[in-house]
Amino acid sequence: MMAGERVTYTILLSNTGSLSANVHYTDTLPTELEWLNGIIENGAVTVDAGKSVTRLILAQVKTQVGNSTVFYNTVGIDDGYHSILTRRSPPTAVSAFPSICHSWCIARTRLAPAPSRMLYKRKPPVMYPLTLRIKLCAELPEY
Repeated sequence: MMAGERVTYTILLSNTGSLSANVHYTDTLPTELEWLNGIIENGAVTVDAGKSVTRLILAQVKTQVGNSTVFYNTVGIDDGYHSILTRRSPPTAVSAFPSICHSWCIARTRLAPAPSRMLYKRKPPVMYPLTLRIKLCAELPEY
């Protein structure tokens, strides 16, 4: 993951009990991220018995985040009956943008039988905007 890239956190709430559950969750984004979309504070959700509900949080790694920075996302889930359940994402590491002047690939194309001549083409690196998807899952206990 590079500074400036987007990350999507998926909060999956599953109710394995026999009654509906009213759940509140709070997603505490790390300071390295800027919130873009999704409910992160006091998200109220009703999860019917035997069902699951998904919530998405979209964020972006701040451009000033340094190379090799590692961060975690944390969500707290409160069903009103049990202790607050806390889940943490796997670690996410930030790497530096590649330097264009050092990232050119040289592809050799043969135009004539060796050893008369060779043509070299410069190919820019392929960069795709990446979206990292991480699931934070919590199974709600039976009542």
